[in-house]
Amino acid sequence: MKVYTLVLPFAILLSGCAADPAIYRSQSSAKLCMDYLTLPSMNVNQGAREAELARRGESCSQYTGTANARRASDAQFQNTLNSLSQPQSAPAATQGYQQGTHTYMINGRMVTCTTTGTMTNCIK
Repeated sequence: MKVYTLVLPFAILLSGCAADPAIYRSQSSAKLCMDYLTLPSMNVNQGAREAELARRGESCSQYTGTANARRASDAQFQNTLNSLSQPQSAPAATQGYQQGTHTYMINGRMVTCTTTGTMTNCIK
């Protein structure tokens, strides 16, 4: 009984996501093929797309190059999003930031500055 309690709501939820197969009759072969070739195989509508493509006798072979390019572009976009969501660390000290104590001429006055990491503190 517990299994039915868990499975039934899930099945109803999934069936509510599936599109009516009739909507694919009005879509172009190009759209059907690109969606079929680029969307995940676990997509609940893939079966209906496949059935409509079979009904039309469409193999989608002329769209595989474009579909591969789209998948590569989508993967690159996702990788960029993932890298942007990672915390950025502070850059290591570069040549422009010489570590230690230095004396500079600032506004005509000699000023002693101490640089640690990328932070410079100056004393008049």
